[in-house]
Amino acid sequence: MQLNDLEGEDEEFQNFLKQVTLSKKSDETKQTPTNNDERLAIKPEPGCCLKTKRIDAETNEKVFINVCTSSQINAPREITEEELIEIVKSEDPGRYRVPISLGEPVADLDKHGQACIIFTIIIHPDFYRRAETSETFRNFLLTLIYEGLENKYPQFKLDTEGEDEEFQNFLKQVTLSKKSDETKQTPTNNDERLAIKPEPGCCLKTKRIDAETNEKVFINVCTSTQINAPREITEEELIEIVKSEDPGRYRVPISLGEPVADLDKHGQACIIFTIIIHPDFYRRAETSETFRNFLLTLIYEGLENKYPQFKLDTACSDI
Repeated sequence: MQLNDLEGEDEEFQNFLKQVTLSKKSDETKQTPTNNDERLAIKPEPGCCLKTKRIDAETNEKVFINVCTSSQINAPREITEEELIEIVKSEDPGRYRVPISLGEPVADLDKHGQACIIFTIIIHPDFYRRAETSETFRNFLLTLIYEGLENKYPQFKLDTEGEDEEFQNFLKQVTLSKKSDETKQTPTNNDERLAIKPEPGCCLKTKRIDAETNEKVFINVCTSTQINAPREITEEELIEIVKSEDPGRYRVPISLGEPVADLDKHGQACIIFTIIIHPDFYRRAETSETFRNFLLTLIYEGLENKYPQFKLDTACSDI
């Protein structure tokens, strides 16, 4: 059976899934340090959390923006309030450059178990402190955050009405270009990674069973030779390993991407994961029912082990 011919996860896969018990610490589902996810450690300091919502989705999904600081982000040049006001009212507000790291949207659940989106943004601590003590700099920072996120992630329209009237007036004055360096994510240590262009394989479609909305989940299964290939074994050897007490001894390097919030073709909220394996193992899964079921188990259990807030329905998955 070809992966691309699959219309639903059949009984064979469900039986296979019941046989396999993958440890949460199994190397099968551990994201190996490959070129698509190598990054230097950075531990930003917490600042504050902005709470807003999406106005582009029917559900008015909550959005939390964690505003953090790190000295590894460059500090902008120092200017006075008067200079900032003059710049904001000018035709080229982009000439005042504030390095800012705009993280990807991460799907999660709030304290009430409702679906929400979390962004993490990082700025230099000096600029954060300036925003704490100056209404003008605070409003400029809020504008930078909201417009920066919407420019980088146009599928998200954020509600700014929760901010005070002073900010609303400030926002009307400012017109930031979508290509402004103010909102461009600068190459900082928390997001440096080497380029990798995985080849598309197939897409698994399933849903969350931990959320009331049964939110759709799409899992893009891709391949790259930059992911190590597992050792070659026969179908008989794989079946013997799966039925053993230590299935984790067969190691399959796999990159499990973060959950990314998006909208499907109908404009409904959905979650997208991208996983990457070596093309040789993908081809093996295309031609072998046993390897296909093992790969699906690896994907589902791997994602749930890495992101325990997501419980995925393995009974309705299709391609």
